[in-house]
Amino acid sequence: MKTVHKYVLTPHGEPKTIELTREHQFVYSSFMTNAKEIWVWVEVDTDPGAAREVKTLKVTRSGDALPQEAEHCGTAVDQYHAEAYHVYCLDS
Repeated sequence: MKTVHKYVLTPHGEPKTIELTREHQFVYSSFMTNAKEIWVWVEVDTDPGAAREVKTLKVTRSGDALPQEAEHCGTAVDQYHAEAYHVYCLDS
């Protein structure tokens, strides 16, 4: 079985380390205007024996440098300040 977990990031905060199942898929990213947060939804395996890996979610703006192996997870737009935040997943 699968489920979807939500992770909360701040636009100008530190990267967030999370544990995901090896078989995961980034579903959606959104800027939550009222909280000034970026929410990222990830589909993961619910099997307790599923292989897991530690990843780091990092928020960047357009033009910021990233490692070549960074995986794009989604883009969240703050419509009131015309700002786009790009979420990337890095190996920890």
